[in-house]
Amino acid sequence: RRLRVALLSTGDEVREPGEALLPGQVYDSNRYGLAALLEECGCDVLNLGHAPDSPGALAGSLAAAGGADLLLTSGGVSMGKYDFMRDLLIGHGEVAFWKIRMRPGGPALLGRWEGLPVFGLPGNPVSSLVVFGVIVRPVLTGQPLRTLRLRAGTTFGGLPDKTAFWRGVVSGGEVRDYGQQGSGVLRSLGEADVLVVIPEGPGVQVGEEVEVVWL
Repeated sequence: RRLRVALLSTGDEVREPGEALLPGQVYDSNRYGLAALLEECGCDVLNLGHAPDSPGALAGSLAAAGGADLLLTSGGVSMGKYDFMRDLLIGHGEVAFWKIRMRPGGPALLGRWEGLPVFGLPGNPVSSLVVFGVIVRPVLTGQPLRTLRLRAGTTFGGLPDKTAFWRGVVSGGEVRDYGQQGSGVLRSLGEADVLVVIPEGPGVQVGEEVEVVWL
């Protein structure tokens, strides 16, 4: 049968598309983007909506995920004072891992809540969707990442302690740096063709081969 995945977004700053935004607020792009990706993976989506930054509200939303095979959340797993999803899993559930040596998406979490597997994705939209593509999608589909090797048309900087997944544009058999690599630049995932995988270290120079993951 099709996997049933419960989907929850979190955060006091998150608002529904179409609502007026106050300073510091953002639209809930993650829930819509992740729902589309889950459906693309052949999953049935149980949409739990949005929960504010409150331990009680989050616990209530988690209780509503009963019957699902997996819970997928966005937000609340980083180092902030109000990252209560992380605190709930650490204090009252189980945590298999928290934090990954990758960028974007480092604060990702995997655990269980009352026996239900939980993937906690970061709240920044690029981080959330990249972690889904690199880690969650292969778990749901049982298929490895679709990769190939291309020649670098620009330099790609490396990180000393993390694998980088930079957005790139493919043209003429080369891959070039997209430019804007911030975790909040959501449109970059629509305009880029691939994620360029740069292992820990000094990076890649023009003309060298790099591994890329198709978006």
